Amino acid sequence: MLSYQNISFRLLGLLPLLLFAARLHNLININEIGHILWMCHISNLMLAIALLFAYPFLAQISVPWLLFGLPLWILDVTQVGIIGGLTSFGTHVGGLIVGLIALSKMTYNKKVWVYAFAWYVAVQQVCRMITPSELNVNIAHGIYHGWEGMFSVYWQYWLVTTSSAAVFMWLIGILFLKIFPPRIGV
Repeated sequence: MLSYQNISFRLLGLLPLLLFAARLHNLININEIGHILWMCHISNLMLAIALLFAYPFLAQISVPWLLFGLPLWILDVTQVGIIGGLTSFGTHVGGLIVGLIALSKMTYNKKVWVYAFAWYVAVQQVCRMITPSELNVNIAHGIYHGWEGMFSVYWQYWLVTTSSAAVFMWLIGILFLKIFPPRIGV
């Protein structure tokens, strides 16, 4: 049986690592390296580590963020025109596909949503400290473009978006428990 402990399956971790590396290379070339800390990109790196070193819990944390970011990225591409090229497509779509394949080989932890949410808050704080405010990576510095009319101050926007992220992580946890149920005797 193929499992996350199988070496050939673990080598699947090379795919999100390559996607992350390609995106990093692209961002270095356009002098926007701070964008590598968006949850979608950094989750590819976490997924790669999870698969290569057989840490299923890290995969369970990263995949919900890849799913969460996909519709937001699609909105950016279609509504705002932020494309990011093939490397952006790879980290958003390719990483999610690899992540879902990985989750199909492991048991999903019912409390992982709490850790996934904490991971986001931690990454957002790092972004607040080290990324330029004009990049607004993970909405760490201000209201995201297009939302200015709905919120007058950042803290209200942050509270709504962060609460929404927590609810999404909880809901996706419930869904993933149904799709990837605990296995008896594993």
